[in-house]
Amino acid sequence: MTDKLTKKELKEPDILQVTFWKLVDYLTKNRKRVIIISAIVAMHIIGGLAWFIYNDRYEKDAQEKYRQAYDFDLKGGVRGSDHAIKGYVDLTDIYPRSRATKLAYYRLGGLYFQQGKHEQSIAAYERFLKSATIDPVLQSLANSGLGYAHEARKDYPKAVAAFEKAAETTPGDRLAAINYRNLARIYEQMGDVPKSLDYYKKALQKAKDPSQELFLKRKIAELG
Repeated sequence: MTDKLTKKELKEPDILQVTFWKLVDYLTKNRKRVIIISAIVAMHIIGGLAWFIYNDRYEKDAQEKYRQAYDFDLKGGVRGSDHAIKGYVDLTDIYPRSRATKLAYYRLGGLYFQQGKHEQSIAAYERFLKSATIDPVLQSLANSGLGYAHEARKDYPKAVAAFEKAAETTPGDRLAAINYRNLARIYEQMGDVPKSLDYYKKALQKAKDPSQELFLKRKIAELG
């Protein structure tokens, strides 16, 4: 059995109805303002959607450009390297904001080094390392590449700085052993035997390969 409405409830207006008519009255009196606000909101929604579609297309096109350059990269040789470099450089020019461009700088660092273009190699590795988010392994490898390029130019202090950063970001023992050995070699070339010996010992602690262990033991014996 339904409850009977009280006299008080019959006299009081329905809250939903009152709210509805107040809204209608506001929209009628402020029609122009409502239209402007609605248009602005619609423009923001459409703009956001358009940007999403454009950015998605932008990244896909950049990835395709990277893939084409990488295919030449895999072929190797002078011809393959030249085509790969051109492809990566074009990618960085046309799609500078893309994720693929970050990797292109990493690849360029290695290719320039192979061609003996050490200054260009350094510039490419530095651009890669400025990326906001970098895979730890690639970060370590890029710093190592930077170290090799500085070493080739006989800029040993900068080579040490690069290899030290590589050692700091190394995610595994194998890379750590290589970076410590690189530091040991640079300090040996600089004539700093105590530091060289220290890093050869650190490399030995991380070494996993028997031939590498044998080499490191010999170096420690020579310097010690």
